[in-house]
Amino acid sequence: ARWAAAAHPHLVLPARRGWLGDRPFAAQEFVPSGSVAAQLGGRPQPLAAALRVVVRLAEVVGYLHRQGLVHGL
Repeated sequence: ARWAAAAHPHLVLPARRGWLGDRPFAAQEFVPSGSVAAQLGGRPQPLAAALRVVVRLAEVVGYLHRQGLVHGL
């Protein structure tokens, strides 16, 4: 139920999470396009492309916050 509030087309939510021995784990569905980091490949991006990524990420984080979810390390 808690994860339902985070439903967004640009998010991949954990399908399963828990502990394996003394280590936490999270399983997610496979996404062929990979993560943002993998798509960018550590290469500098043209300014317009970089700004589009930042705007999209800000929209997703803003959406999560409006749903009452917080994040952090």
